[in-house]
Amino acid sequence: MEPWQWGLVIVLGLGIALIAYGVLTDRIANRDLQRSLHAPPTQAVPGFRPDAVAPAYLTELEARHTPTQRAPLPDETITRLRAWMDDTAVSRCVDAGLVSADFVTEPDTGWAVALDPQVLVCATEVTDIRELLGVLEGASAAPRSLIVVAPGYADEVRVTLEVNALQGTVGLIAVRAEQRAAADICTATAAEAVPRETLQAGALRPEQLGDCRAWIADRHASWIVRRVAEPD
Repeated sequence: MEPWQWGLVIVLGLGIALIAYGVLTDRIANRDLQRSLHAPPTQAVPGFRPDAVAPAYLTELEARHTPTQRAPLPDETITRLRAWMDDTAVSRCVDAGLVSADFVTEPDTGWAVALDPQVLVCATEVTDIRELLGVLEGASAAPRSLIVVAPGYADEVRVTLEVNALQGTVGLIAVRAEQRAAADICTATAAEAVPRETLQAGALRPEQLGDCRAWIADRHASWIVRRVAEPD
């Protein structure tokens, strides 16, 4: 082969190699560009520490098997509550039983007891936990317990309330009451029956909540101890 032919072969080989290198480089650049376009933006998270311990989340099963230990009420308080329950001048018994045994605070008596609680009376069944988020957030930041009264609860709502009560996230008791019992509760606690639309809009006003000296409930009924039971 003539020298000029060897030169031509070498030039062609170098040209093909350069073209292949250019194609490969272009593909890599396009791939990196696509990745950067679809990847989340890189930004610093305020307060984030890479070496921080990851938070532990409880499943519903774990929450039910690791409830917050509640100190039982003193015997003298139980005795006083029994006296109030028997005295119709200071307490009112209504057909509003506990939604489930998970709200029981006094295992020896089977009672759920809240002293000086706020009372939310829902006019209709609670079908979505978002209806209660506003009032639950307020209750978690307040020292007072919350009584939730409704004619019914969706399963998801009931389970969420149970887990919060078991873990002590909120001092919470949920009872089921039909219209007549709910009206009696409103009378005894000065609460208003709150429509679902008000709860969904987060427009609950503080004056729509009722209160009482004490609330005692079992699986069948509730006893509302009115403010007249307070000593002078």
